[in-house]
Amino acid sequence: MPGLYSKFSEEVSFPRGLIIWNYFDHEHVVGTHFEHYHQIRILAEESNWCLSQRSATLPFMPIKMWATQFCYLKSDKWMRSFHFGPFGLLLEQDFHFEDVGSQGCRVTVESHMNVPRILRWLQPFFHKLMRRWFYSVWAEDTEMRERRLKVWQLGFRDFVGLNYVNNKTAGPARPDVDRPYPIELPVPKITEIARGGVGRPFKNSRKLGYGLSELPE
Repeated sequence: MPGLYSKFSEEVSFPRGLIIWNYFDHEHVVGTHFEHYHQIRILAEESNWCLSQRSATLPFMPIKMWATQFCYLKSDKWMRSFHFGPFGLLLEQDFHFEDVGSQGCRVTVESHMNVPRILRWLQPFFHKLMRRWFYSVWAEDTEMRERRLKVWQLGFRDFVGLNYVNNKTAGPARPDVDRPYPIELPVPKITEIARGGVGRPFKNSRKLGYGLSELPE
């Protein structure tokens, strides 16, 4: 069957490992992306893949929809994602991560959906929908990525925090901007997302603790 297709690419000043962490940090979905997602539950997860169920409202379509998503890291520079949605539709996506310098990354997302030939006229709408989704979600993730990188360069570790804060000692004179960011999956969790799932905390909120103004200089 002919397919609907879109491709978008953006370059950022974040290391590749942090970007991949962001995509596999499913707990942030209903908080950071509260305008899109309502609920999410991880059904199964291993070191390089995750099967989840989620509900969301798509751009231009103000209807709550459920989908099952399977994503896996095919290599340390390539992630594949499959969304099994309503009406038997399957959205296939390829995420390519290309290093740019020592601390940058270019992300390219290709989306494809097979449809009956009679629905091929939906191509312009599909491209517009995927473009709106890509850039709106991308913008919402930016502050979280910036915050994560800033504390990471100060020595932050999940569930440990910052040693100089814990030990009440002087902080580093300057951040370690060359500290490598590893790819360590699955991402540690603190909620019930892998059991009963988690829902959107508030119907109306800007962000949940990711404002850069909250960080000390």
